[in-house]
Amino acid sequence: MRSLTLIATLVTLVACPGPAPMGTVDSGLEPVDAGVDAGVADAGHLCGEQTPAADPSCGTLSSWVPSPVMGPLRNHHSSVLAEVDAGAFLYVLAGVEGSRVFAGVNRAKVNDDGSLEAFEELPQALPVAEGGGTGCILNDLLMVAGGNIPGGVTDQSSFARIGPDGSLSAFIESGSVGHPRMHPASVSRGDHVYVLGGFRDPDVWDDVVKAQWYPNHTLSPWNPAGKLPGKRSHMSVSRVGDYVYLVGGLEQSAFNNPPMMKAVHRGHFDEHGDLGEWVAQPDFPITIATHASAAYGGYLYVVGGITDTGSTDHVSQVFRSAIGADHSLGAWEMVASLPVARGHVHNLPVFKNHLYSIGGAIDFSLHSTPAIQIGTFQN
Repeated sequence: MRSLTLIATLVTLVACPGPAPMGTVDSGLEPVDAGVDAGVADAGHLCGEQTPAADPSCGTLSSWVPSPVMGPLRNHHSSVLAEVDAGAFLYVLAGVEGSRVFAGVNRAKVNDDGSLEAFEELPQALPVAEGGGTGCILNDLLMVAGGNIPGGVTDQSSFARIGPDGSLSAFIESGSVGHPRMHPASVSRGDHVYVLGGFRDPDVWDDVVKAQWYPNHTLSPWNPAGKLPGKRSHMSVSRVGDYVYLVGGLEQSAFNNPPMMKAVHRGHFDEHGDLGEWVAQPDFPITIATHASAAYGGYLYVVGGITDTGSTDHVSQVFRSAIGADHSLGAWEMVASLPVARGHVHNLPVFKNHLYSIGGAIDFSLHSTPAIQIGTFQN
């Protein structure tokens, strides 16, 4: 099958290093749950990922509009949004364009109306170029982990502190996430950040690891934090309160050319902050991988990706499922599609009532589009 063979292209560059041992730590510090977006109370934020069940007043994803501002040519990248004293900023980290792999970070200011100012490349870069890793915001830290680097698939992570003006400190290496991980996922909750799954041929991982934010603006070593419902890479993961929704992906190495998955599961954080208690949810309408998901207004939205069913490989369709009062997902339905099909966009940052799909691969030679599509939620 052409699609999965070429998904694996990025990780065929060099031999892979072995995993480093995982440290353990008990910091004794009290949890801190104050993200960089704290204190914002407009309607769009009230409809964000913490809305526990479907709320029609938040609207639906009615349209996508191409931003006049172009982003960097990237796929296999991370896109995250932080809100600080100076406003909201989008950050695009690392990634791939054709045969090139990048370490740079590009940043754009987000205006109050959701439009973007021009991207600029920041002087701070990741310790090493990577593609197919995962990025996440935890309080005032921007964390990246895993991915393919010039030495193979890495098990290493790093973080930078986000300043009140949206600037970044130098990236600090923050140790092993337990396995070399290509196409993992990540979420943050309270004062912890979690990295889930991923693969390095021939292995696909089913574990979860976490690190704690310290008040001195550093991360603890990574510790085991639960299991997934099965081995997973190339999936999407979104958190809503104490629940995590995992959609699609692969359960075998991409080199094995396995079928993509329709399976959807809901997990729960226990009293220790570990992730488990996975419950199957309604299957996704199509097989899907390298897609992105986000929660808004009590719905889970899944955007783009690659499929191995149907007449095309790259996906433009957008689907949503209502989150019920019991945290279960309802039936999937289609909403406004992307203007351009794309895969390997692994994050969907949300600002007020806007959703951002940044860049992505438009073919199996890993050529990217610089286009940014801005989705709007309206009643």
